[in-house]
Amino acid sequence: RITQQTGQVQTPTVGASDRDVAFLSDSGGHANLWVVAPETGELRQITHERDRNVSLGVPIWSPDGKWIAFVSSRGNTGLGFGLWSVSPDGGNLRNLAVRGLGMAWSSDAQWVYSTNAGTLYKVPATGGSPIPVRRDAARNVIGSEGGALYFMVDRTLSDGQPGFEIHAAMPEA
Repeated sequence: RITQQTGQVQTPTVGASDRDVAFLSDSGGHANLWVVAPETGELRQITHERDRNVSLGVPIWSPDGKWIAFVSSRGNTGLGFGLWSVSPDGGNLRNLAVRGLGMAWSSDAQWVYSTNAGTLYKVPATGGSPIPVRRDAARNVIGSEGGALYFMVDRTLSDGQPGFEIHAAMPEA
């Protein structure tokens, strides 16, 4: 086997207007973000990563439909990921934060929440310095709804095995 392509659609996210769906696919030789219009079947590639040492994924559409945030290892070593965003047409690619995983948008699309090394952060949607929100051994951001942010926290079970709890916070309150 020479290639590692699966052509699978992974981690789909629906746009604010419900007219487009963004997803991750390695169709074309490398994992990239794509957008499809379900009504017409129009398909367009919106990122064009070709570096074999760079991984990207987990697109999350902003509530206002203007941006798609995703993680990428570009600029980091190993599996260190940063937060990136791109316009749905593939323009305006930008690095929001050097490190971060498990993203969710604020309901007003002004912030992107993520975790890094157990701390929950928010970063402006335009990029900038991440601001610590909570230090709860946060493992992953799940999503946000109506101002509440949902995230997973590491929790050791009674038998000593690792486990998780789901927590909610009102970071903008």
